[in-house]
Amino acid sequence: LDVMVNVDRRTGACRSQDGSSLPRSSWTTTRDLVLARGGTWVTAQDAGETNQATVGALGAFVARALARFPPTPTRKYAFLLWDHGGNLQGLGEDDTCDEATAAAVLAAGAGGGSVPVRMCGWLLLPQIMDGLRAGLASARLPRFDLLLIDACIMGDWEVASVLAP
Repeated sequence: LDVMVNVDRRTGACRSQDGSSLPRSSWTTTRDLVLARGGTWVTAQDAGETNQATVGALGAFVARALARFPPTPTRKYAFLLWDHGGNLQGLGEDDTCDEATAAAVLAAGAGGGSVPVRMCGWLLLPQIMDGLRAGLASARLPRFDLLLIDACIMGDWEVASVLAP
């Protein structure tokens, strides 16, 4: 089983107490982590501070993961999206950008009118689909074998129908 995660931690992010989730450190950047033998996380890339709530960021991560673990005739892929959700409004809040970006997002009303005071972006369902498709295209993979979403109010027919291959 090969596992790669993309994590964008904010200032004040929780730290792992038992070492089983994220590395015991106080980093607050965007990193790709790979699960190594023995259950330890190894940093594959530190991208600095990035806005993860963009089509480009999602597509680029999918492309990096597929390049690290390239398709074979027997390899199966699962992809998990995890963050706060908003049903048809999407998911993937990023609250770690500069003040100008946060102000522009707030002015644009992203997040369906329920925008937190400090929010840098939110992926709408069509944007999620576009990001996934872009990343999959980089490896000429038609779809994931399993798409999982662990986010509030994202487990309904409407969301599934939009994100279906």
